[in-house]
Order: sequence, then structure tokens, then C-alpha cells
Amino acid sequence: GAYVVGVVEDRGAEGYRVALPGAAVGGVLPALAFDGATKRNRPRLEIGDAVYCRVKSVPPGGEADLTCCAARGPRREWMTGAATFGKLWGDGPEAALAAVPASFASQLLERNAPVLHALAKHVKYEVAIGLNGCVWLRAASTLDAVIVANSIENAAHLDEAEAVAAMVGQIV
Repeated sequence: GAYVVGVVEDRGAEGYRVALPGAAVGGVLPALAFDGATKRNRPRLEIGDAVYCRVKSVPPGGEADLTCCAARGPRREWMTGAATFGKLWGDGPEAALAAVPASFASQLLERNAPVLHALAKHVKYEVAIGLNGCVWLRAASTLDAVIVANSIENAAHLDEAEAVAAMVGQIV
């Protein structure tokens, strides 16, 4: 399934309703859909928390069925902080969401995405890229977070790597 970034908009006893910016429908994330989660030991997400998840299925006319369990590769338990999927930490001003077209989000996932490569020369940051066009980012400061968000959003409208590098240089 596709990897997406969402925002918890409601919580219940059995799970969470997750808004998926850029997607036609929201999603449902069961409380036990995390690697290593049990009824006694499971994540406690709050409304407004950003999550990185995988779409398991989308029934016709329904909400997406989401999971934070790894489909393949090493399964790291959610409570270690090393899991690929789950809550995206950092809810201060140095964390933000950026919106880009879904087609550009898939380009950002390429190994040498020009905007991410250019940013890395100037700013320390981390990103989680959802194929729904939602990009979660965290930087060392609020200013750096704004620089990263603006650069990523602006790069969606540029075609050449040289133009992207020049744009990042101007923003920084």
C-alpha cells in the first residue's frame, strides 16, 4: 500500500480517524495497527498528532484502512522510537506540514531529489513524505522549518535541478 502522512482528527476506544490531506477520503487507523502493540501497551495518539502510515485498502465508497505495521523488512516495535511508521514526533514550531501535488511527492521519494539534496547543504532537517502530497518536516529551528517547507512547496513548480538549487540558495 501507499505511504501517507495524516493528522489524527478523532479518537475512539478501538482506534483513530485520520485526515489525509490531499486525498479524496480520510482513513481509519486501528489502535492495535502498530508493530508490537497490545491491548495494554499501545500508542496513545492525540487529536492533531501527525502520523506516517500505510494504506492497506480502500473499500468502494469508504474510508481508507490504515496501518502502522511494516509490510516487509525489519519490524521495529512502536515504543522503541525506531519504527518506520507511527506518530511523527515534534509538535513544536520546528515541525510542520507542507502540501505538494501527489505526483511531486513521488519525485521527492527518489534517491537524489534535487530540492532535498540542495536543502541538505544548508539546513539540518528530516522529512516523512506521503504519496497523498502531505510532507511532514522537522528542523532545528522555526526559521529552518519555514525554509524547508517553502523550498519543498516551491520546488514542485520548477523543472530543472539547477533552478531548484538556485531557488533554495535564494530562500536560505
